[in-house]
Amino acid sequence: MRRKIYKMICVAVACMSLIACDSWLDVDPSDQYSTETFWKTKEHASAGIMGCYNALKPWRSLHTMEFDMLTANAMPYNEANGTQAIGKGEHLSTTALIGSLWKNCYVGIGRTNTFIANVGGVDMDESEKAKMVGEAKFLRAFYYLSLVDKFGGVPLIIDAPNADEQAELPRNSKEEVVNQIVKDLEEAAAVLPDTYASSDLGRATKGAALALKARTLLYNSRWAEAAQAAKQVMESGVYQLFNDYRHFFSEDNKYNCEVIFDIEAKLPEYPTDYDQNIWRLNRPAPLKELVDTYLCIDGKTIEESPLYDPTRPYENRDPRLLKSIVCIGYPYLGKTITKEDVATTGFGVKKYTSYEDDVTIPLVERSAFNFILIRYAEVLLTYAEAQNEASGPDQSVYDAINQLRRRPDINMPEVPKGLTKDQMREVIRRERRIELTFEGNEDSTLTEGTLFYDVRFDAIAPKSADSAEQEEVIRLIINVEAQTKFKPGYPLTKRAIYYCSRMISAQHGPIFTKSEYGKIRKVYSIWICTQPSDGFENTLTRYSIKPEQLIGEAQEETENYDLMSVVMICLGKPGTENHKGILKFMEVLLSSTRSGSEKKKILEEEFGVAMSEELEREVLEVCNLSQGVRAEGREEGRQEGRIEGIGIGEIRMLVQLVREGDLPLERAAAKAKMTVEQFKETMENTPLQAV
Repeated sequence: MRRKIYKMICVAVACMSLIACDSWLDVDPSDQYSTETFWKTKEHASAGIMGCYNALKPWRSLHTMEFDMLTANAMPYNEANGTQAIGKGEHLSTTALIGSLWKNCYVGIGRTNTFIANVGGVDMDESEKAKMVGEAKFLRAFYYLSLVDKFGGVPLIIDAPNADEQAELPRNSKEEVVNQIVKDLEEAAAVLPDTYASSDLGRATKGAALALKARTLLYNSRWAEAAQAAKQVMESGVYQLFNDYRHFFSEDNKYNCEVIFDIEAKLPEYPTDYDQNIWRLNRPAPLKELVDTYLCIDGKTIEESPLYDPTRPYENRDPRLLKSIVCIGYPYLGKTITKEDVATTGFGVKKYTSYEDDVTIPLVERSAFNFILIRYAEVLLTYAEAQNEASGPDQSVYDAINQLRRRPDINMPEVPKGLTKDQMREVIRRERRIELTFEGNEDSTLTEGTLFYDVRFDAIAPKSADSAEQEEVIRLIINVEAQTKFKPGYPLTKRAIYYCSRMISAQHGPIFTKSEYGKIRKVYSIWICTQPSDGFENTLTRYSIKPEQLIGEAQEETENYDLMSVVMICLGKPGTENHKGILKFMEVLLSSTRSGSEKKKILEEEFGVAMSEELEREVLEVCNLSQGVRAEGREEGRQEGRIEGIGIGEIRMLVQLVREGDLPLERAAAKAKMTVEQFKETMENTPLQAV
């Protein structure tokens, strides 16, 4: 499917989309151009770079709003663009939101590549030409970051579109794509101006390139580099925090001192549809978990603060709460909000709407405020997080966070002194979630190699180790997630349990008939975390439901309550004994080629794991499970998910063991039931972040 999409894109972007609008975009393409006749004058170059910017239009609503509904902050109102399917893990490459992001990004990439390849021959001032090339490279970097942040490694194309040569390209590694993004942004920053005249506002600046570079490096754990890039923006003196958080996003405050890069809007040609989608359609609908994240005005959590009153839960809270979220019992649009107004979750989004609390106005469908993609508050948060990870919580980290809290209309207490690195990390991620919620970039880890790289599949496990063909089987649904950080601003274990709950609840409808609860399948959620917090490195933990008999001696069948299991696998530093040990432990436990007795022997003799009756039964069950996994994966065309009946866990473990020199290539290929050349290809197509 992705190949078909890409073929279409290669053909479509060969011709730039030229649409006129005000100021610097105001180019009148009155004639029909060919490649041979178009790239001649400065006007042609201006029209070409306008086409590169024009590809940003979907980010005004689709890619920011819809993806925010897939985080722990909000939920979708309906099945628009496949959001509910993605939330259930039932998405395909054809799911609207996935396909549209892929397509729109490559449209933008195709246009920037076309511009860069052809503008060299245009007769115009060379410095002006260099600046336009810098703009194109900035935009190309933006489109690629949007892809790599959601999909991991993607085909890296920096040449002009060619359907014959580019339609069947394999994915590059995530590292390769990120390095190209950073290169583009560095080259853009070198030629872009700090500011523009009023007629050119909205174009990419040096600050925008550096800020996007900082974001890219932060998302990829290159802490010191990210801190340095953010610091350059902070020291430029061009940007500062705007004093009115609620109206920062309004049409009246376009181009305010905090805006670094935004998408131009104009009625009626280029509207922004947030007013309609956010309020009239109540999407995204904020979740209570997000609301509970906001501190009380004394700087303490709702669990710690004496100011928190559960009967009046939204009083004495961080002012950004009621400036960003509509709550029951509080005024909005000239009325007191009731449950019926926010029926989906009990909350609505206020940020980015043009409506006021005390004014009743007709509900609008389109607005003309610019959608902000990068702002100075994010730069401060990026610097704080990167500097804390690189060097610990020095004074500059405190200063960056306290700037946000000291915004005049916020006036929250400063961060307490004497925090450890881990404690400061929690402060920063909470602050990031609160400050940037519903802006599409406050919690990238939710989509960082997990949203679209998770695997969800059906499986069967024989009840008896001796009879794999028997009719009576255990029916399972399994979800596998690769997660970079163990604490991405919320408890990862809670998210894992939530995933299990969703996999159970999702069975009602597509699987149940007449609410036959007896047919509920057991679900597993397996999480592989590559950068766990201190104390969690090189650990493997299972969470499950177990009975506690409080009164009496009732005996319920295990299959009636043991319906979910979370397996949390936390790796440590490569090269350590425990790291290698945990990888081999996983390879043994999840292997589909080892017998149950072989697994039992290795675990007892090599790992010193005494086989209790319960554990022995579970090892045998895993053995049978690996033999009974059915090819019902939800990701069509994805080789990493299933290769000739071998599960994703084993493939990735084999790849990891070969990369670290702990398993010969030939033996790994044999275990994977591949030729050596096939396994080499698999290694090349398995990104580092996936293992």
